[in-house]
Amino acid sequence: VIVENNSAGPSYNVKTITDTYSLLATDVVVLFDFSSQKNVDLPSASDNPGKVFILRGKDGSDSCNLRRTGSDKVVDDGGEENSIIINANKARTLVSDGSGVWYCVTGIGS
Repeated sequence: VIVENNSAGPSYNVKTITDTYSLLATDVVVLFDFSSQKNVDLPSASDNPGKVFILRGKDGSDSCNLRRTGSDKVVDDGGEENSIIINANKARTLVSDGSGVWYCVTGIGS
């Protein structure tokens, strides 16, 4: 959801989460600030073709276990996974191909 478009580029709503969470189709930029590792669930990739999520751990946060839904796959530099870990001060951008796969398009290897 673009909040505004100005000469500096688009602006997005930013959500900060502090506990286990299921990402919504309306989420774009999600920061996590966990005191211990928590699970964050992706929505169905098939139901969200072209959807992009930008996820980042805040400074001092514990890690985020980003999990697929159903038989979806999450593909990063390690190949197909059921889940990926995002650590504090690291970011991942994911995009859905619309046919059951979430691809990490940035933040690979972090």
